[in-house]
Amino acid sequence: MRTNVRIMRGSNHKGAIAEAAIIAAAVKLEIDVHVPAVEGGRCDLILDLVGSLTRVQCKWATLKGDVIAVPTVSCWRSRDG
Repeated sequence: MRTNVRIMRGSNHKGAIAEAAIIAAAVKLEIDVHVPAVEGGRCDLILDLVGSLTRVQCKWATLKGDVIAVPTVSCWRSRDG
């Protein structure tokens, strides 16, 4: 018997799903993808776009019908406030 159970995942898990989807899409487009060796840096991935390295920060987005809804709010605070 199969049940439809939806498990709530944390933001790290959702971020990992987003990264995997972006990596898969880039590989299908034959774009070289580089992954930083440690977490917490200034990017999640680096894409090699025809000799130009581009930093990518992966975010989670929700699908509403045929539209990808991306929240554009961020919060950043320096040491001095």
